Amino acid sequence: MASAAPPQALRDGQNPIDLGHRQYFGFGVDAGMACFVDADASERMQDVWLTLDGLVDPRHRTIDSGAMVAWSSGWGDGSYPTWIGYDTAGHVTCFVADMLLFPTDNDEDDD
Repeated sequence: MASAAPPQALRDGQNPIDLGHRQYFGFGVDAGMACFVDADASERMQDVWLTLDGLVDPRHRTIDSGAMVAWSSGWGDGSYPTWIGYDTAGHVTCFVADMLLFPTDNDEDDD
């Protein structure tokens, strides 16, 4: 199923109009690991990251039949933007997190 236009993932109260040039809302990363967790499994998954040995090998894992997908966050701690893909009926089809690993053509324009 194809995704329609993917908007940036936002929390309640976040509005892209409040952002400056090249700013974004993102999810926070601590301990160099990132993850997506099914909301229904979040309580039972909250300490799973402690068992992942820093995700050195392999660099990603799928846990509990996909209730959690965890991966090494590339540059480590920080904030990373995420987008949610929806199909034409409004159902979530994917999540995309930009781990900011690759420079863009505009990186030379920074400060």
